[in-house]
Order: sequence, then structure tokens, then C-alpha cells
Amino acid sequence: MPFYILTKDTISCLIRLPFFFLPLVMNVPIYIVGVLGGRLAEDEVETQAQMKIALALVLTLLMYPILFFVLCGAFRQIPLGAALAAGILWLLRRYHSALVDENYQS
Repeated sequence: MPFYILTKDTISCLIRLPFFFLPLVMNVPIYIVGVLGGRLAEDEVETQAQMKIALALVLTLLMYPILFFVLCGAFRQIPLGAALAAGILWLLRRYHSALVDENYQS
């Protein structure tokens, strides 16, 4: 029975991996900074969590505007290029959050 559950969960994760790849690549720097932030404060678990959240939030607030302007530059020939860039970033963020939540639940 445990082998069946392991096999089923492994196949389920492998099926979802291609859909998770693009948002994962986009958010890898945030995950790396979170891990490094946790290593800065090894004393208490609460302090580690606080450092992870603070540093990841700062990086997110820097990274998403940069990605927005990169996408705006890519879509500059389209009349509503800025709206398209904002929509793409919003969708990628929502998609990534939904996939992470779904993986945690399974």
C-alpha cells in the first residue's frame, strides 16, 4: 500500500511539473533569498521565519516591477502593452500561488 501511494504521488507531481516550471523559474530568486534569510538567524524558528519573509518580500517588491518593465519593453509595439504586461505578471503570480497551494494540500 505505501508503494502505491508513493507511485501515485510521484506520477501526480511529474504530471504537474511542466506546468509549474515557468512560475518556478520566475520565483527561484525569492526562494533562494528566503533560504539565505533563514540562515542569517539560526537561533529561533520565529526569527528565521521573520527573516525569510522580510527578505523575500523586499526582493519581490524589487523583482516584479523590473519584470513589468521588461515585459512592457517587449510589448511596446502593442497599444495596450503595459496592461498586457501587468496582466501576464498577475496571472503568473496567481498561477504559481495556486500550484503551490495545491501541492501542499496533496
